[in-house]
Amino acid sequence: MIKYSKSFTDILSIKKDFLDFNTRKLLKVKRINKFYSKQKIRKNCKICFKKLKEPAITSFDIDYIFCNNCNHLNGKYEDSKKYHEYLYSGVKNISHFVKMYTKNFDQILKKIHNPKVKFLKEVVKEKINLLDYGSGGGHFVKACLNHKINAWGIEANVNLHNFAKTKIHNRSLLSSENDLKNKTKELNINCMSLIFVLEHLPDVHYIFKFFKKSKLKYLYIAVPMVSPTIFFENVFPKVYPRHLGAEHNHLFTKESIAYLKKKYKFKIIGEWWFGTDIEDLYRSLLLTDNSKKIFSKNLRKKQINKFFFKVIDKLQSVLDREQLSSELHFVIKK
Repeated sequence: MIKYSKSFTDILSIKKDFLDFNTRKLLKVKRINKFYSKQKIRKNCKICFKKLKEPAITSFDIDYIFCNNCNHLNGKYEDSKKYHEYLYSGVKNISHFVKMYTKNFDQILKKIHNPKVKFLKEVVKEKINLLDYGSGGGHFVKACLNHKINAWGIEANVNLHNFAKTKIHNRSLLSSENDLKNKTKELNINCMSLIFVLEHLPDVHYIFKFFKKSKLKYLYIAVPMVSPTIFFENVFPKVYPRHLGAEHNHLFTKESIAYLKKKYKFKIIGEWWFGTDIEDLYRSLLLTDNSKKIFSKNLRKKQINKFFFKVIDKLQSVLDREQLSSELHFVIKK
């Protein structure tokens, strides 16, 4: 099963922060990139471990390298233990994640996570017992429960876990070293979800090795993909780059996913290609200084809307159907 596109207008109000707090978010990316640039230089591909060669793109002072073997886009530096602690344990950065997960819970549940659950149910026809790995504020688990899927979430961050407990109660589990193996067995889990989690893990292979050895039948994965957005971001240096940089120091491609598929002998049984590439371009046009010189603020928005807003979904669907979109949701089976 292959599915394409999702309406951007459905989530416009949720993404409003990208416009309202552009400067603040841009400064955060620059701060994190600066810390990342102090880590050791990455010598080998994060996915296939082949030696990396010359950078292909520089974005917000960070070089990125396409692997010549699996085509994965790697950041120039190692995402070290020190870097991960800075990102996910440091007060400055973790507060961002807590706010992101706890704001507009019901709206995010309805517009973002309910469609994900519907997609999963379209692909997996049997009864699902699900564990959401890196479950954050519990949105996906809550959506699963609302759709009669037996689900739990497992989260390492105490603050997010405590918030999730207010929404999904005892379905939110605080993770430790051995919890993944123990909980999947104890709860008779047959499907594990990783909704924009894989790109944040120091070791991507850990999950696939675990899946191969475990009794799990399915993985539902969502990842950021190399897409036109990375080039749009390069053109607008004063606009917050939501896709490449900061927490996203590497991106997947069709080829790097195919490499993992072959290595771990799994089958992809469902794909959903959609993104916000055209929305990213639209946002950049609204925020760029060059446009401000041409139009007053209100007139500028009116003119840009005239050419872009009504056709954002149609333009994005072209990229989606060419499988060039900024994100991919897929379900795999052993």
